[in-house]
Amino acid sequence: GQELLQRVMAGTVEQMEGLSPQYNRLKKHLALAGIEVEYADQQATFGFDRPNGQVLKLARPVPHPWFGSRLMDEVGLPVIAGGTTDDLLPSGTVPSQHDGSWWTDEGWQIDASLVRACQQLTAANQHLLRLLSQGVTELQVTQACRQLEQRLRDYLNQLVSRKEVSFHSRTFFSGRAVIEPDIDLSYYHVGLPDEMAWRLFRPLLVNRLGPAEAINERPAEAAAALDQLMAESWVIVYRAPAIRETAFIACRPVRHPHNSIHIDPILCTPMNANFDGDQVAVFLPLTAAAQQEAGQTLCLEVHLQNNPNLLSSLVPALAPMWGLASLSLTSAGRTKIEELIGTSVETPMGYLTRGALHLALKEI
Repeated sequence: GQELLQRVMAGTVEQMEGLSPQYNRLKKHLALAGIEVEYADQQATFGFDRPNGQVLKLARPVPHPWFGSRLMDEVGLPVIAGGTTDDLLPSGTVPSQHDGSWWTDEGWQIDASLVRACQQLTAANQHLLRLLSQGVTELQVTQACRQLEQRLRDYLNQLVSRKEVSFHSRTFFSGRAVIEPDIDLSYYHVGLPDEMAWRLFRPLLVNRLGPAEAINERPAEAAAALDQLMAESWVIVYRAPAIRETAFIACRPVRHPHNSIHIDPILCTPMNANFDGDQVAVFLPLTAAAQQEAGQTLCLEVHLQNNPNLLSSLVPALAPMWGLASLSLTSAGRTKIEELIGTSVETPMGYLTRGALHLALKEI
């Protein structure tokens, strides 16, 4: 986190090549479990393969913990960096005792719980090997096989834990708050609490103005620079859960003195949100490429271009539509409506209907 912060303040953040470190780590861990992952054309495909890493031959095949109908006769173990023969278990892969963290030869940090799971799996496998070589009873072998199966399950669950596949950790350069309607905002903008705006854009402001000390007191010069920076930037507003693609909408941020995030009520339907305590998250793309992509792919206009049927969901209903219909009964009222939406409207029944408004909006 600190490294990223320093890079942002120095203005040296570039678009990352390839896939994320978290994905690469997950791919390597799945490979140890005999599962191959390939990513191409924005799709991930999964298949079975021989395990990677330091391969441990199992004394007897046991069911794969995640795929009961498939047997495993070997499993991959991470190769620990810096170990010596005296430090390793007989498998030659995991130190038997160590204080702190372990690292693989490829630079991945390993938790102590995973190391213990490796040790227990290796010990259970050696125990079964000894029993098989001693010609013990079938009952003893069965019990040892069950123990090996459990140790394998424990190891794989440590190898690919819930946190490895749940991308819900706090994201840098993001904020979250309850949403509130703001009819003075356009659908093009999102209102951020003043404190959130300063914290979110502070590293970028340091890059623009210089030392952080000049920003800490938030002088008028810094406030003006912040407003200019926000006007030039896109933020991505996300309403969970992502039922449809419009759960992500790019907006230009502005500041306001309240504690909530303000949005134009027209965004509620596409984002599946309302004002009964719903929250949204706001993400600030850092690189020039990410900023450009957000504006070109996630703003409301682009969503409507990609799916024109979304327009019908933006047409007011119930009380707002009643008000527009009432206003359209007079010539002056129709003129006011046309000024508001920027195009002419028809009144097929002597007043503006929802269908007529939908047709007018499609012409914009």
